[in-house]
Amino acid sequence: MIDIRTLGQFSVRLDGDPVVIKQRRTQSLLAFLALNAGKAYRREKLAGMLWPDATEANARNYLRHALWQLRKALETREDVNGVYFHADALTIAFDRAAGLGVDAQRLLRPLRGEVSTDELMADVSVYGGEFLPGFYEDWVILDRERLRVALDNKMQRLLDQLLVAERWHDVVEWGVRWIALGHSPEPGYRAIMIAQHGLGDRAGMAETYARCRQALEEEVGVEPSELTEATYLWLAEGAPRPAGLPEPENVPAPSFTAAAAQSLLSQWRLQDREILDVASLALIHRAGDDLVLRDEDAPLLIRSAIHADVDVDPWLERVSAPAVAVAALADSYRPGPLARFRRRIVDALAGLPGPEADEILLEIALSDDDPGVRETAAVEAAKRGHHELVARRLVDELNQQASKSSLAAFVAVVMDVGWPADMVPYPRLLVNATLAERCWRRHRRAVMRHATLAATGGSLMVLYGAAVPALFALFFPERYAGTLSYMTAGAYYVLMMVIFGLYGVIQGWLAGFFIAAADALRPVLRHRRWRALLGSVAGLYFALNFTAISLLNYNDPAVGTLIVLLANLLYGIVLGAILSLVIPELQTRRLRAAQLKRMALGTILAVVAVVPLAFAILPGDMSGLATRLMLALAIPLAVGVRFIPGREASPSTPTSVIHHEEEP
Repeated sequence: MIDIRTLGQFSVRLDGDPVVIKQRRTQSLLAFLALNAGKAYRREKLAGMLWPDATEANARNYLRHALWQLRKALETREDVNGVYFHADALTIAFDRAAGLGVDAQRLLRPLRGEVSTDELMADVSVYGGEFLPGFYEDWVILDRERLRVALDNKMQRLLDQLLVAERWHDVVEWGVRWIALGHSPEPGYRAIMIAQHGLGDRAGMAETYARCRQALEEEVGVEPSELTEATYLWLAEGAPRPAGLPEPENVPAPSFTAAAAQSLLSQWRLQDREILDVASLALIHRAGDDLVLRDEDAPLLIRSAIHADVDVDPWLERVSAPAVAVAALADSYRPGPLARFRRRIVDALAGLPGPEADEILLEIALSDDDPGVRETAAVEAAKRGHHELVARRLVDELNQQASKSSLAAFVAVVMDVGWPADMVPYPRLLVNATLAERCWRRHRRAVMRHATLAATGGSLMVLYGAAVPALFALFFPERYAGTLSYMTAGAYYVLMMVIFGLYGVIQGWLAGFFIAAADALRPVLRHRRWRALLGSVAGLYFALNFTAISLLNYNDPAVGTLIVLLANLLYGIVLGAILSLVIPELQTRRLRAAQLKRMALGTILAVVAVVPLAFAILPGDMSGLATRLMLALAIPLAVGVRFIPGREASPSTPTSVIHHEEEP
């Protein structure tokens, strides 16, 4: 269970133990993903949001390192499958079901229907101060205002219910808490005045009114509202009860209403404001979720959110219809903003339904001059049912004049969506070379991780090396005695362990590398059989080693040197193909039961294949047959054992995730 505190402080606890995350931007990344758990964000958006002044390449590197730091800090040894973060080459998300508690989420919990006073108290109690104090990213400023509005609304509703129930002491306590948090909330002062009057404390009521006037004058330079003045006159002088005070069926609206926000937007529109600053966006954000943007206001707010590098989703959710949002995004795109802004527009369009969004995505995919923007739009358009159209138009452009942006877009479509069913001729050498380079760049860390896992598993061949002398001593004492005639028993054991341990490491690394490389290059190679073919290439190392061993043991083999060479070569190729069954695919979730089945199948096939080999090379030599049978048992088990996961992956883990890609 991860518990994250963001209100008044930033702290993280994992199963009750404190977690130290030193880097401020890494803390900000965790807070953002946790607060929006379950939603996948594109890497370039997160990188631009947290490192806006860095180059795109540097920002993505910073993001990769920050994610690695979070995994290192949060994922225990049992969490080897990445149960908290779901990351692939394009997006990162925090798993909503991974055992997460964020104090801000409790405060943002919407109020639906009747809510008990105890529930409201529990919600507002989590507010220990402003959201992420000391953080100055634009997204923090907006969410800080959103949380402040949520606090004000819930606190006012709580006080209203306490006043209706005439729980005067509770009203005073919670009203004082609200005031202590800042911003001099007039509803808090009014509630305390009414409660003090109910308790018979007329002097305290007058003092509260005086403090309200002083606080408003010092902090914002205004007089108390008419409702506050009328409330004081009602309590102090017996004037008529003012309208707007809480009654059982009457809950006042927030201080900054949707109507006030729309009035302010009208003024800005008359002033021909093109871009709003973050402070102005935050002010409109305070109006709450009941603000529905007028069609003429949507372009200004959406364009401003894009240029301010803050989340555009809250503004898209406030438009009257998806078509209005699409029109506003298209309006923001056509003046030609910077490439990173255009990419954010594409990301926003990808989340909107309807043919209008499809049309704009297609237009960007087939016309933008920035490779990054164009490939993002092309992938999204292809995913939305225009795969064949996008691919054909990009291929036509490549055949006429291969531009950098059209090549990047076509390669991205092939990598993330696949080859179209009806493929027309295209510049194969250029496309395949670019596709191979992109695939390798995306998956190289995962490939090296696979190779390292297979090598560490192969190191268990030292056990086979230790068993060989023991086997000879037990079943073939003459051979064992002959060996001991020129070396000690200890030296014999150590030599066998070193030889076979080293062999296992090298054979495992080669098998893991070539087979994982086949997985990484799947869009280029296209067929699954390449796993077995490249695995067979790795198996040539076995053929080389055991041909040499066979010839050294039998200087004049009965079957001839050529037969020994061909038999070992054939078995090496077969063994490499068998290891492609044992080593799981690069981009699939590893499950313990499935891996054990793969290892069992690989072992059976290796044993079946070794019998004709042993009889062909060493007819009648039972010790040679026994040795090779043990070897056939050992290799698939040793290489495959390292891929057995420590625990079952979470059912919610997506199968396309490469969990080890982010390690620096």
